[in-house]
Amino acid sequence: MKRVLKLLVSILLILLLVFLLAGLIFPEHNYETEVTIDRPLDTTFVLFNDVSRLSEWMPTIKSIEEIDENPRKIGSKRKYITENQGNEFEIIETLLDYKKNELVEIQFEAGEMLKFDRMEFSTDGKSTKIFHITKAKGTSYFHRCLFAFFKSAFKKLDQDNLDNFKIFAEANS
Repeated sequence: MKRVLKLLVSILLILLLVFLLAGLIFPEHNYETEVTIDRPLDTTFVLFNDVSRLSEWMPTIKSIEEIDENPRKIGSKRKYITENQGNEFEIIETLLDYKKNELVEIQFEAGEMLKFDRMEFSTDGKSTKIFHITKAKGTSYFHRCLFAFFKSAFKKLDQDNLDNFKIFAEANS
């Protein structure tokens, strides 16, 4: 009985050590996603930045509130309420950079996560490519440890959002 208990405690300690080391080894997560949309750049860029239609391709968004009176001005903020698996989350978005038909860079603060998204837009004359660069990290050491195990889930969510946008953009003009 003592051996089994000792073995269980040892396993738990090893798992705890792995969890705690994950936050040191992977304090921040960087990844890239992309999508090519069969629409011209100017149309795609306008649709991507049309906040009134955001929930059409991001169905988890329940409400959007402009915090600043100057939307799309660098430094402006928005508050989103999202719902995922029955839980509501508040997200504060800050616009870091904006160049029409070129890029949108934003910071998201959501609970214990700080996320930076940079969307670069390019065209071949007929279609538009959105190249999405992400940096994400937990705001506490515990959450940095926890998020180390969810990088692929975060990347999949961002890719799903881009794929949803592609469907939406190609169906709308």
